[in-house]
Amino acid sequence: MPKFYSQQAYQEMVDQYVANGFSPSAAEEIVQAEEAIAMKEFDEWLDEVDAIAIQEFEWLDEVDATSYYTDIDN
Repeated sequence: MPKFYSQQAYQEMVDQYVANGFSPSAAEEIVQAEEAIAMKEFDEWLDEVDAIAIQEFEWLDEVDATSYYTDIDN
């Protein structure tokens, strides 16, 4: 059962490996290994994005929440 890929994408990948001569069990192992790599790479990317967001938007902590003016009509 896939954890990162959709069920359809997972099955298509397995089917492609089987079509290229791999046994179904070997194809599933390969796709599971690729999925683990994709999950790790996504987590690393997300950590980078979080770090950039924290650095870039640090000034938001200094904004006074009561000073935001929303009266559009005037």
